[in-house]
Amino acid sequence: MRIHFLGIGGSGISGVVKLAESFGHEVSGCDLEGNSAYAKNIFQGHDPKHLKGVDLLVVSPAVFYQNKDNPELVEGQKRKIVMTWQEFLGSVLLKDKKMICIAGTHGKSTTTAMAGHLLIDAGLDPIVVVGAHVKQWKGNSRFGKGDYAVVEADEFNNNFLNYHPDIAVINNIEFDHPDFFKNREEVEASFNKFIKNLKGEKILIRQKDSENIHFNLKVMGEHNQKNANMVYVLGKKLGISNEVIIKSLESFNGIGRRMELIADRKGIKVYDDYAHHPTAIKTTLDGVRHEYPDANILVGQKHSCQITKESLIVLTR
Repeated sequence: MRIHFLGIGGSGISGVVKLAESFGHEVSGCDLEGNSAYAKNIFQGHDPKHLKGVDLLVVSPAVFYQNKDNPELVEGQKRKIVMTWQEFLGSVLLKDKKMICIAGTHGKSTTTAMAGHLLIDAGLDPIVVVGAHVKQWKGNSRFGKGDYAVVEADEFNNNFLNYHPDIAVINNIEFDHPDFFKNREEVEASFNKFIKNLKGEKILIRQKDSENIHFNLKVMGEHNQKNANMVYVLGKKLGISNEVIIKSLESFNGIGRRMELIADRKGIKVYDDYAHHPTAIKTTLDGVRHEYPDANILVGQKHSCQITKESLIVLTR
Protein backbone atom coordinates (compact mmCIF):
# COMPACT_ATOMS: atom_id res chain seq x y z
CA MET A 1 0.00 0.00 0.00
CA ARG A 2 0.89 3.65 -0.27
CA ILE A 3 0.59 5.07 3.24
CA HIS A 4 0.79 8.67 4.43
CA PHE A 5 1.59 9.37 8.10
CA LEU A 6 0.09 12.51 9.65
CA GLY A 7 2.11 13.70 12.65
CA ILE A 8 5.06 11.55 11.60
CA GLY A 9 7.51 13.19 14.02
CA GLY A 10 6.06 11.60 17.17
CA SER A 11 7.98 9.09 19.25
CA GLY A 12 5.54 6.23 18.58
CA ILE A 13 4.34 6.78 15.03
CA SER A 14 7.84 7.29 13.61
CA GLY A 15 8.82 3.78 14.69
CA VAL A 16 5.75 2.38 12.94
CA VAL A 17 6.81 4.19 9.75
CA LYS A 18 10.12 2.27 9.79
CA LEU A 19 8.23 -1.02 10.20
CA ALA A 20 5.81 -0.18 7.38
CA GLU A 21 8.78 0.39 5.07
CA SER A 22 10.33 -2.91 6.19
CA PHE A 23 7.07 -4.68 5.32
CA GLY A 24 7.31 -3.24 1.80
CA HIS A 25 4.81 -0.39 1.95
CA GLU A 26 5.50 2.96 0.26
CA VAL A 27 5.41 5.70 2.89
CA SER A 28 5.33 9.49 3.15
CA GLY A 29 4.65 11.80 6.07
CA CYS A 30 4.23 15.31 7.37
CA ASP A 31 4.35 17.25 10.62
CA LEU A 32 4.17 20.83 11.79
CA GLU A 33 7.95 20.78 12.18
CA GLY A 34 10.12 19.80 9.23
CA ASN A 35 12.44 17.78 11.46
CA SER A 36 12.03 16.10 14.83
CA ALA A 37 14.08 13.88 17.09
CA TYR A 38 12.48 10.88 15.39
CA ALA A 39 11.94 11.86 11.74
CA LYS A 40 13.93 13.85 9.18
CA ASN A 41 13.26 15.23 5.68
CA ILE A 42 9.47 15.20 5.85
CA PHE A 43 6.75 17.50 4.54
CA GLN A 44 6.38 20.49 6.83
CA GLY A 45 2.78 21.51 7.45
CA HIS A 46 -0.46 19.84 6.39
CA ASP A 47 -2.03 19.84 2.94
CA PRO A 48 -4.71 17.56 1.39
CA LYS A 49 -2.47 17.37 -1.69
CA HIS A 50 -0.24 15.02 0.34
CA LEU A 51 -2.99 12.39 -0.01
CA LYS A 52 -2.85 12.14 -3.79
CA GLY A 53 -2.63 8.44 -4.66
CA VAL A 54 -2.59 7.42 -0.98
CA ASP A 55 -4.36 4.19 0.08
CA LEU A 56 -4.26 4.78 3.83
CA LEU A 57 -3.85 7.81 6.12
CA VAL A 58 -2.26 6.82 9.43
CA VAL A 59 -2.67 9.47 12.11
CA SER A 60 -1.14 10.22 15.49
CA PRO A 61 -3.98 10.43 18.07
CA ALA A 62 -2.53 13.79 19.12
CA VAL A 63 -3.87 15.24 15.86
CA PHE A 64 -7.46 14.69 17.00
CA TYR A 65 -6.76 16.69 20.16
CA GLN A 66 -4.84 19.47 18.46
CA ASN A 67 -7.10 20.11 15.48
CA LYS A 68 -10.06 17.98 14.41
CA ASP A 69 -10.40 20.28 11.39
CA ASN A 70 -6.92 19.44 10.11
CA PRO A 71 -7.34 19.57 6.32
CA GLU A 72 -5.56 16.27 5.69
CA LEU A 73 -7.56 14.55 8.41
CA VAL A 74 -10.86 15.90 7.04
CA GLU A 75 -9.98 14.77 3.52
CA GLY A 76 -8.93 11.34 4.78
CA GLN A 77 -12.18 10.96 6.72
CA LYS A 78 -14.17 11.82 3.61
CA ARG A 79 -12.32 9.07 1.75
CA LYS A 80 -12.68 6.67 4.72
CA ILE A 81 -8.97 5.85 4.75
CA VAL A 82 -8.07 7.00 8.29
CA MET A 83 -6.53 4.84 11.03
CA THR A 84 -4.60 5.79 14.15
CA TRP A 85 -1.08 4.39 14.15
CA GLN A 86 -2.04 2.04 16.98
CA GLU A 87 -4.94 0.63 14.92
CA PHE A 88 -2.62 0.23 11.93
CA LEU A 89 0.06 -1.48 14.01
CA GLY A 90 -2.34 -3.88 15.74
CA SER A 91 -4.69 -4.77 12.88
CA VAL A 92 -2.39 -4.57 9.85
CA LEU A 93 1.34 -4.82 10.51
CA LEU A 94 1.30 -7.24 13.45
CA LYS A 95 -1.91 -9.19 12.79
CA ASP A 96 0.01 -12.44 12.22
CA LYS A 97 2.50 -12.04 15.08
CA LYS A 98 2.48 -13.33 18.65
CA MET A 99 2.24 -10.02 20.46
CA ILE A 100 3.86 -9.22 23.79
CA CYS A 101 2.54 -5.92 25.15
CA ILE A 102 4.27 -3.98 27.92
CA ALA A 103 1.86 -1.67 29.76
CA GLY A 104 1.75 0.32 33.00
CA THR A 105 2.01 3.90 34.19
CA HIS A 106 5.79 3.88 34.67
CA GLY A 107 8.68 2.01 33.07
CA LYS A 108 7.00 0.88 29.84
CA SER A 109 9.69 2.07 27.46
CA THR A 110 12.64 0.64 29.38
CA THR A 111 10.87 -2.68 30.03
CA THR A 112 9.84 -2.97 26.37
CA ALA A 113 13.40 -2.37 25.17
CA MET A 114 14.75 -4.74 27.82
CA ALA A 115 12.29 -7.45 26.72
CA GLY A 116 13.13 -6.89 23.06
CA HIS A 117 16.84 -7.12 23.88
CA LEU A 118 16.21 -10.46 25.60
CA LEU A 119 14.29 -11.95 22.67
CA ILE A 120 17.05 -10.85 20.30
CA ASP A 121 19.69 -12.45 22.51
CA ALA A 122 17.59 -15.63 22.64
CA GLY A 123 17.61 -15.81 18.82
CA LEU A 124 13.88 -15.10 18.43
CA ASP A 125 14.41 -12.15 16.04
CA PRO A 126 11.41 -10.07 17.21
CA ILE A 127 9.80 -6.91 15.95
CA VAL A 128 10.04 -4.30 18.72
CA VAL A 129 8.19 -0.96 19.00
CA VAL A 130 9.14 1.38 21.85
CA GLY A 131 8.43 5.05 22.54
CA ALA A 132 12.10 6.00 22.91
CA HIS A 133 15.32 5.92 20.92
CA VAL A 134 17.36 2.73 21.23
CA LYS A 135 20.94 3.28 20.12
CA GLN A 136 21.54 -0.26 18.87
CA TRP A 137 18.46 -0.09 16.62
CA LYS A 138 19.19 3.47 15.44
CA GLY A 139 15.62 4.41 16.23
CA ASN A 140 12.54 3.48 18.22
CA SER A 141 11.58 0.28 16.43
CA ARG A 142 13.30 -2.84 15.26
CA PHE A 143 12.21 -5.13 12.42
CA GLY A 144 12.60 -8.87 12.81
CA LYS A 145 11.34 -11.95 10.97
CA GLY A 146 10.54 -14.06 14.04
CA ASP A 147 7.12 -14.99 15.40
CA TYR A 148 7.07 -12.37 18.18
CA ALA A 149 6.43 -8.64 18.36
CA VAL A 150 7.18 -6.72 21.56
CA VAL A 151 5.16 -3.50 21.80
CA GLU A 152 5.00 -0.66 24.29
CA ALA A 153 1.28 -0.36 25.00
CA ASP A 154 0.11 3.09 26.13
CA GLU A 155 -3.13 3.58 28.06
CA PHE A 156 -3.60 7.22 26.99
CA ASN A 157 -6.65 7.63 24.75
CA ASN A 158 -7.22 3.88 25.35
CA ASN A 159 -4.60 3.35 22.65
CA PHE A 160 -3.63 -0.09 23.94
CA LEU A 161 -7.15 -1.39 23.32
CA ASN A 162 -6.13 -1.68 19.65
CA TYR A 163 -3.86 -4.60 20.59
CA HIS A 164 -4.77 -8.23 21.26
CA PRO A 165 -1.65 -9.62 22.93
CA ASP A 166 -0.77 -13.22 23.70
CA ILE A 167 1.26 -11.96 26.66
CA ALA A 168 0.69 -8.76 28.65
CA VAL A 169 3.18 -7.35 31.14
CA ILE A 170 1.79 -4.66 33.46
CA ASN A 171 4.44 -2.86 35.49
CA ASN A 172 2.19 -0.75 37.70
CA ILE A 173 -1.02 1.29 37.63
CA GLU A 174 -1.31 4.85 38.90
CA PHE A 175 -3.47 7.85 38.01
CA ASP A 176 -1.95 9.63 35.02
CA HIS A 177 -3.06 11.50 31.90
CA PRO A 178 -5.62 13.76 33.64
CA ASP A 179 -6.33 15.31 30.23
CA PHE A 180 -7.99 12.01 29.29
CA PHE A 181 -8.84 10.07 32.47
CA LYS A 182 -10.98 11.73 35.16
CA ASN A 183 -9.75 9.58 38.04
CA ARG A 184 -7.92 6.38 38.99
CA GLU A 185 -11.11 4.36 38.58
CA GLU A 186 -11.22 5.24 34.88
CA VAL A 187 -7.57 4.24 34.51
CA GLU A 188 -8.20 0.86 36.16
CA ALA A 189 -11.31 0.29 34.00
CA SER A 190 -9.19 0.88 30.89
CA PHE A 191 -6.55 -1.62 32.07
CA ASN A 192 -9.28 -4.19 32.77
CA LYS A 193 -10.51 -3.84 29.18
CA PHE A 194 -6.95 -4.25 27.97
CA ILE A 195 -6.52 -7.47 29.96
CA LYS A 196 -9.72 -8.83 28.39
CA ASN A 197 -8.06 -8.37 24.97
CA LEU A 198 -5.62 -11.19 25.75
CA LYS A 199 -5.79 -14.05 23.25
CA GLY A 200 -4.14 -17.42 22.76
CA GLU A 201 -2.48 -18.57 25.98
CA LYS A 202 -3.61 -15.33 27.69
CA ILE A 203 -0.50 -14.87 29.84
CA LEU A 204 -0.61 -11.92 32.24
CA ILE A 205 2.53 -10.89 34.17
CA ARG A 206 2.13 -8.37 36.98
CA GLN A 207 4.63 -6.90 39.38
CA LYS A 208 3.46 -9.19 42.17
CA ASP A 209 4.28 -12.18 39.93
CA SER A 210 7.94 -11.11 39.76
CA GLU A 211 10.91 -12.75 41.34
CA ASN A 212 13.06 -10.80 43.80
CA ILE A 213 16.40 -11.30 42.09
CA HIS A 214 19.10 -8.64 42.27
CA PHE A 215 20.79 -8.27 38.89
CA ASN A 216 24.10 -6.56 38.15
CA LEU A 217 22.45 -4.07 35.81
CA LYS A 218 24.06 -1.30 33.78
CA VAL A 219 20.96 0.86 34.29
CA MET A 220 20.61 2.38 37.76
CA GLY A 221 17.72 2.39 40.22
CA GLU A 222 15.53 -0.02 42.15
CA HIS A 223 12.77 0.57 39.61
CA ASN A 224 14.97 -0.97 36.92
CA GLN A 225 15.57 -3.99 39.16
CA LYS A 226 11.77 -4.41 39.20
CA ASN A 227 11.60 -3.98 35.43
CA ALA A 228 14.33 -6.60 35.01
CA ASN A 229 12.52 -9.04 37.29
CA MET A 230 9.38 -8.78 35.19
CA VAL A 231 11.39 -9.42 32.02
CA TYR A 232 12.99 -12.38 33.81
CA VAL A 233 9.50 -13.86 34.38
CA LEU A 234 8.65 -13.20 30.72
CA GLY A 235 11.79 -15.02 29.63
CA LYS A 236 10.92 -18.05 31.74
CA LYS A 237 7.39 -18.10 30.25
CA LEU A 238 8.98 -18.15 26.79
CA GLY A 239 11.24 -21.04 27.75
CA ILE A 240 14.49 -19.06 27.57
CA SER A 241 17.32 -20.43 29.71
CA ASN A 242 18.34 -18.82 32.98
CA GLU A 243 21.83 -18.20 31.66
CA VAL A 244 20.63 -16.35 28.56
CA ILE A 245 18.09 -14.26 30.52
CA ILE A 246 20.58 -13.09 33.14
CA LYS A 247 23.34 -12.39 30.61
CA SER A 248 20.92 -10.37 28.48
CA LEU A 249 19.50 -8.32 31.35
CA GLU A 250 22.95 -7.50 32.68
CA SER A 251 24.19 -6.39 29.24
CA PHE A 252 21.23 -4.06 28.60
CA ASN A 253 22.52 -0.50 28.12
CA GLY A 254 19.30 1.47 28.49
CA ILE A 255 17.46 3.78 26.11
CA GLY A 256 17.40 7.42 25.14
CA ARG A 257 16.20 9.99 27.69
CA ARG A 258 15.88 7.45 30.51
CA MET A 259 18.78 8.53 32.74
CA GLU A 260 20.88 8.82 29.61
CA LEU A 261 24.40 10.09 30.26
CA ILE A 262 24.82 12.91 27.72
CA ALA A 263 27.96 14.59 29.06
CA ASP A 264 30.83 13.90 31.46
CA ARG A 265 33.23 16.83 31.77
CA LYS A 266 35.64 17.76 34.56
CA GLY A 267 33.84 15.76 37.22
CA ILE A 268 30.35 16.86 36.13
CA LYS A 269 28.01 14.21 34.81
CA VAL A 270 24.87 15.32 32.95
CA TYR A 271 21.94 12.94 32.58
CA ASP A 272 18.84 13.46 30.46
CA ASP A 273 15.61 11.89 31.71
CA TYR A 274 12.02 11.90 30.51
CA ALA A 275 10.47 11.75 34.00
CA HIS A 276 7.55 14.13 34.46
CA HIS A 277 5.04 12.30 36.67
CA PRO A 278 5.81 13.06 40.37
CA THR A 279 6.26 9.37 41.17
CA ALA A 280 8.62 8.90 38.23
CA ILE A 281 10.72 11.92 39.21
CA LYS A 282 11.02 10.71 42.83
CA THR A 283 11.87 7.16 41.75
CA THR A 284 14.51 8.40 39.31
CA LEU A 285 16.13 10.66 41.89
CA ASP A 286 16.10 7.90 44.51
CA GLY A 287 18.05 5.79 42.03
CA VAL A 288 20.51 8.61 41.38
CA ARG A 289 21.07 9.20 45.10
CA HIS A 290 21.68 5.49 45.65
CA GLU A 291 24.21 5.43 42.81
CA TYR A 292 25.91 8.68 43.87
CA PRO A 293 25.45 8.92 47.66
CA ASP A 294 27.86 11.83 48.14
CA ALA A 295 27.18 13.86 45.01
CA ASN A 296 25.76 17.33 44.66
CA ILE A 297 22.62 16.72 42.58
CA LEU A 298 21.08 19.56 40.61
CA VAL A 299 17.74 18.85 38.94
CA GLY A 300 15.91 21.04 36.48
CA GLN A 301 14.28 21.27 33.09
CA LYS A 302 16.36 21.29 29.96
CA HIS A 303 17.97 24.65 29.16
CA SER A 304 17.16 25.97 32.64
CA CYS A 305 20.07 24.52 34.65
CA GLN A 306 23.21 26.47 35.42
CA ILE A 307 26.02 23.94 35.71
CA THR A 308 28.03 24.29 38.89
CA LYS A 309 31.37 22.72 39.73
CA GLU A 310 31.39 19.08 40.82
CA SER A 311 27.63 18.69 40.35
CA LEU A 312 25.63 15.86 38.91
CA ILE A 313 22.93 17.30 36.64
CA VAL A 314 19.64 15.55 35.92
CA LEU A 315 17.58 17.19 33.18
CA THR A 316 13.92 16.15 33.24
CA ARG A 317 11.18 16.63 30.70
